[in-house]
Amino acid sequence: MTVRQDLSFKTPKGSGRYDLFVPDSPGARRLVVLIHGGGWVSGDKSGYHDEALFWTDQGLAAACVGYRLAPTHPFPAAVIDVQGAMAHFRASGDWDEVFVFGNSAGGHLALMAGLCDHILGSDLPASPADKVVAVCPITDLRSYSGGEVPEAEEFLDAFMGAPPGTEPEKWTEASPVAHVRPGAPPTLLIHGQSDSLVPVSQSRVMAEALQAVGALVRLIELSGEEHSFTWEAWSRIRREAREHFLGGASS
Repeated sequence: MTVRQDLSFKTPKGSGRYDLFVPDSPGARRLVVLIHGGGWVSGDKSGYHDEALFWTDQGLAAACVGYRLAPTHPFPAAVIDVQGAMAHFRASGDWDEVFVFGNSAGGHLALMAGLCDHILGSDLPASPADKVVAVCPITDLRSYSGGEVPEAEEFLDAFMGAPPGTEPEKWTEASPVAHVRPGAPPTLLIHGQSDSLVPVSQSRVMAEALQAVGALVRLIELSGEEHSFTWEAWSRIRREAREHFLGGASS
């Protein structure tokens, strides 16, 4: 395996960094883009190095992508960075397929990377993923109000730079469900049924929206699992994601 760290990609607003893991197996021309969680306010690309090793064991290359964090860099900074990375990987010509996997805030960004047809804040076309796996993602930011989930709302306020109810068009633009479109990439949603930070209803809403436009989507609900997963559950998430990316399109 070859590991190259702190490689750069350009975005319309600057540049970003990523770490690339490429297996030694010949003909490895499929790439999984890994997007870390952390409520959009913490974490970095190194947090997904273990996942990168898992994917190289499956014969795929993996890129751990960094993005600008809130509150210093509020929306749409993180989305633009992920979209810039996707455009970079597409333009390189090194990959026949580009997949995206993210958890929590990374799940939100993974959906944005798969669904948005333009780079936010510009008229430039986006480079959506071929397939998406989003684990416990927030899919409709507009649904958080009234103090029902204070911790999540605190993260959202930092990410958006404003509380819910202000700049409604901005909150809509930041919601993956608002970008659902015919031709959306095959999507796997995985969510713990006991998630008290991001309710499982967030993935249910997304699944229904994708089904309504004829997109291929599967929702797996994990009984008894919270926002942080047991090792048994995470092992299943890996197996399901592998099948989604490497098996049939609808997985």
